[in-house]
Amino acid sequence: MRASFLMNMRVEKESTGRFYGLIQDVRIKDDKIYAIVLTEGGTFQKAAYLQLNPGDYRTDYNSLKLKDDAEVIHEKSKVFQEKIINNTHSLYGLMMYDVDNRKIGKVRDVTVSRNHQILEYEVSKSFFEDINVGFSLIPADQVKFRDGKLYYELRVEDIPLTGREGGIVNRLWE
Repeated sequence: MRASFLMNMRVEKESTGRFYGLIQDVRIKDDKIYAIVLTEGGTFQKAAYLQLNPGDYRTDYNSLKLKDDAEVIHEKSKVFQEKIINNTHSLYGLMMYDVDNRKIGKVRDVTVSRNHQILEYEVSKSFFEDINVGFSLIPADQVKFRDGKLYYELRVEDIPLTGREGGIVNRLWE
C-alpha cells in the first residue's frame, strides 16, 4: 500500500459510521507507521490520533474504517507533542542524503506492508529529473533516520533501478 493513500482519508467507526476526522499526518518510528494523526490540537482542541494494529481497521477507496475495539486517542496538545511528535518523525517532507552527505531529494511517498513496515521510500530528486527519469525508489532496509534526516547507506549513484521509476526517458527505451 502507498502511504499517500491514507492522507486526507476519512476515519470512521465501521459498525456505527461515526466520523472522527481526516488523516492529517502519518508518524514513523523504527521504520514502521507508529501513529496516524487526525489533528495536532490547539488552544481549545485536544489532539486526536490513532495507534493502529494491522487488524484494527480496513480501508476502502475513501475511508479508514475502525473495528469496534480500536479507538481514537484524545490528549492535550502538550502531552501529544511530548508523546508522539517528539518521539517520531513525519513521513512527508523529509530530506534524504547519501553516505557522503550529498542531498538525494525529498521523500514523497513510501510503500508500506500489511504490518505497517516501510518497504521502500519514493524520493523526488527535482522536478525535471522526476519527469525525465522518474522518482528514486530506495529500499527501506538501506535507510536510517538520524538528526531529523534520512540517510541512504550507499552513494547516490548506487540507488538500484527497479523498472518502476517512471519518467519519459525510461518510456522511450522500452
